[in-house]
Order: sequence, then C-alpha cells, then structure tokens
Amino acid sequence: GAKLDVPAEDLVPGDVVLLEAGDCVPADGRLMLSIGLAIDESALTGESAPAAKDAAAVVAPETPLAERLNLAHLNTIVARGRGEMLVTETGLHTAMGRISQQLATTADVPSPLQAQLDQLGKRLGAVAVTLVGLLFVLELLRGADLVQEILDAIALAVAAVPEGLPA
Repeated sequence: GAKLDVPAEDLVPGDVVLLEAGDCVPADGRLMLSIGLAIDESALTGESAPAAKDAAAVVAPETPLAERLNLAHLNTIVARGRGEMLVTETGLHTAMGRISQQLATTADVPSPLQAQLDQLGKRLGAVAVTLVGLLFVLELLRGADLVQEILDAIALAVAAVPEGLPA
C-alpha cells in the first residue's frame, strides 16, 4: 500500500509500477491507468515517434507489438504523461528478453564480402605455395644449398601473403 523505490531486478509479476515522464520501464506489463501516457518504443518497434498508450484499450493477444496500446515493455522510455502498470513479465520472458535470446541463438553467417575474401585468400595461398615449391625444386636442381633454399622458400611464402589480407 506504500510507494517504494525498488530495483528493477527485484520486480515480480503482480507488482504495480508507477510510470512518469523520463522513467525507463522496468518490466513488461499491462497498463491499469494512463494519463496522457506516451512511451518511446523505438528500441522494440523502430518507430521514431512515442506511442500513445491507453489503459482502457482492449487488444487481442496476436496484435503486433507496435499496436499494443495497453502494454508497456521493458527498456522503453516514458516520453510524457503518467501511468500505473501491473507487471506481467520480467527478465527473459519480456519482449526485449525474447529478442536477446533470438540474437544469442542466431548463427554467425559470414557476409558475402567475407566469403569472397576467404576464397581469395585460399587462392592466393595455393598459388604462392605452388610457386614457392616450384622455385625450391628448380633451385635444388641447379645445385643450390639445401638449407639456404629452405630459408628462401620460407621467406618467399611469408612475403607472398598480402599484409592486410588476414585483417
């Protein structure tokens, strides 16, 4: 029955949160009261303008995130007005938490440029090894010193790889 400042990590479903302009929404929840309330949901929806919220709105569960007028979401910012929210989801169960889980499980696929550079590097490496091997054999056939030719071959192989290619 008393107003308390509680850390966001201590909130549980069923808690009531008071929202005012400038506040960061600490969890997902259903609005119970909204007075001129608008929330900047750009982190979730990409919309540049704050979304007007209405606690009295009835919204179907399958409604897109950007059109849920009676809900507030974690890590969004109250742009103006006041409201009361009943916490329904916290942590990884929030809309932001689901997005972070999806990002964590997404495979790291190389870009087309990375794939092309990888192919180029393999081709350059194959050509360099072939030429260095050919030069090594030809120099040995000419009667050059084996130790000196090994050192020359290593130096040529290292010099054949462009300096910026690994980066």
